[in-house]
Amino acid sequence: MADRTMQLIRKLLLFLKPVQIWIQGLGHVESGFTKEYIDYLLMTIKPGDILGSYESGRFTSWFIKGDFDHIAIVNNDLYVVEAVGDDFVKDRNGNLVNKGGVRKVKLEEWLWKKTHVFVVRHYMEHVALAASIECNKFVGKNYDYSFDNHNETFYCSEIPYASMKPFFESIFENVPKNKAILPIDYLTEYYLIPIANSRTKE
Repeated sequence: MADRTMQLIRKLLLFLKPVQIWIQGLGHVESGFTKEYIDYLLMTIKPGDILGSYESGRFTSWFIKGDFDHIAIVNNDLYVVEAVGDDFVKDRNGNLVNKGGVRKVKLEEWLWKKTHVFVVRHYMEHVALAASIECNKFVGKNYDYSFDNHNETFYCSEIPYASMKPFFESIFENVPKNKAILPIDYLTEYYLIPIANSRTKE
């Protein structure tokens, strides 16, 4: 019964994909961070760190449980690998290119766009480092509007999970297999150590 319900929910989400894309584009408020706080984060963040964020004014934030609405991972080159809504545009040759989906963004640029940020780190350094390399293979994939952890598209919270899972099977064992992983799950995951949180001034 639960699997059938999840299948229906995923079909509904796919049906509502155009509405989701429109909602994702609504609203954006500039960062309230100081240069000193951004510099602190830049000195603190390491490859494999998982970044949670909140952007005030984003309409999609209303639908995501918790104080944070987005998750990303830092790759081995200190770029942020994240999944955002697909944004297909034509290139110079007239071919459709996805500027959204799973992409790499400069860390400092990414931080300045956020209202709040948290940083967590896997307690085993070799897992974090392996995940920082693994996440690169997802760049260029499309966004997962059905929030399914078992397909070739990705939603934001799925990227760090998929990057760590091959190296650490126990990650998110408390999250049911048919449930989407939420940003709030990263704050409560046993194997992740809190490093920084702008909401609690840590």
